[in-house]
Amino acid sequence: MQHKPIIYLSFAIFVIINILNIMDIVKFDKFSFLLTLILAVPFISTYLDSLNIFGNNFNFKKSIDKIENLTNKATVVLQESNENKQNNIKKYPSAFSILQSKELLSMDSTLALASLRIEIEKSLKTVCDKLNLKNYQNTPLNIIIQQLNKIGVLNNYHVDALREILKVSNKAIHGGNITDDEAGKIVDLAEKLSMSFAIGYVPNFNINKDYKEQGLICEWEHCIEFQPLKPKPDELSCKIFGHDCPGGKETCQKCDKTLNNVLNPSGN
Repeated sequence: MQHKPIIYLSFAIFVIINILNIMDIVKFDKFSFLLTLILAVPFISTYLDSLNIFGNNFNFKKSIDKIENLTNKATVVLQESNENKQNNIKKYPSAFSILQSKELLSMDSTLALASLRIEIEKSLKTVCDKLNLKNYQNTPLNIIIQQLNKIGVLNNYHVDALREILKVSNKAIHGGNITDDEAGKIVDLAEKLSMSFAIGYVPNFNINKDYKEQGLICEWEHCIEFQPLKPKPDELSCKIFGHDCPGGKETCQKCDKTLNNVLNPSGN
């Protein structure tokens, strides 16, 4: 892991030494100049796609740009009818939690990315469990992502972005040189990706207690579309969306929401 003060200090020393050399205050031979050039490597590497000097690899920028491009494509653009919810979009339940990774960034960037990878795997396996998918516990994460893509939980952009995030995280975990800024960018993009699912299709099956503040119908609206939809409604079927209520039979029986709550949310 690299730290910005060290990076800037090393580059500043490199600049000062070369200014002294240009002004004939201090003279360096080629070997000495090469040694001073090494001081600038950490700073310069931030702006390069890849660099390999004396075993130091700096190859994260290109991957980060790729993740950003895929995440932007995966992000759901709200329709005009949902523009009133735009201020609350960051409060919607996300596909996976980024909180711990964000907290770890200030201490250890590599540990933050390790936490991110663990959280993504845990969240996707929870989805498999809730959807009663078989033999997922010992299945490689890449295969799980592929399976979730086949059943419509993840779109193609989600798949590609997640795989790239996992690849970059694995590189950092196994000793790849990564700056704090690069790690922070990856965590931010992972958070954006986790918020890119349309309401009703968020692969997070936890109860949403903040649904009223978010302008949603109920605490299960965020993931309702993943629930079974029977040809003939029964006691588990949501009166509004038709799918089985994730809260179960008791929650469904207590619910007093009707289609009128969608057509006339203000109650007038």
